[in-house]
Amino acid sequence: MSKDNETSRYFTLVIYPKEIKGENLSKLFSLGWVYISPVHNREQISNDDLPCVLSLQGVKEHQHFLFKMPNKQTENSFIQKVCEVLNKDLTGVALHKGDCLVKDVSMMIRYFYHMDSPNKEPFNWEDAIMDCHPTFEEEVLKAFNSEITFKVSVLIQTEVIKNINNIIFYYPNSTILNKWLYTGRNMYVVNSQFNEIRRNGKI
Repeated sequence: MSKDNETSRYFTLVIYPKEIKGENLSKLFSLGWVYISPVHNREQISNDDLPCVLSLQGVKEHQHFLFKMPNKQTENSFIQKVCEVLNKDLTGVALHKGDCLVKDVSMMIRYFYHMDSPNKEPFNWEDAIMDCHPTFEEEVLKAFNSEITFKVSVLIQTEVIKNINNIIFYYPNSTILNKWLYTGRNMYVVNSQFNEIRRNGKI
């Protein structure tokens, strides 16, 4: 299959909050469900405080939008729809053919938080699951499964979390941990840790 014929339900573009018109920003949400990255490059990061982070000077403040479309389509079709809904006014929008179609949604969401880019602006991955829209729960869960597993294990071992309810309601306004708990062997692993702590407490 040629690149032009490749299809996906997921596409991405970049918006510049200080440049895009308010009405055009609203129009983008009519295309499909949207997952939005934190604002990147909101401020200059001090290299004295964070010597491992590159200077952001000269890089414009921006956000990444991830679209989940109702149906699979080609990149050309997505670009055409964006141009139509914005009436070809792309002020404050970066839309580049070849970069819009998303093949690996998990890696794209991780990139939104610079999880695998130590030289880029750092973000807290937990913000991604604090108020995740149900439409993107599976994608976010897959993206941060390793981090969630480690976090829950640490909380159990330090007895911050003492039962299943504590896990489910650890993050306000999020059902991500409930979904995580009932995915794969996670419930078994959690119960094994609880049982180990109980056994150790009796010794």
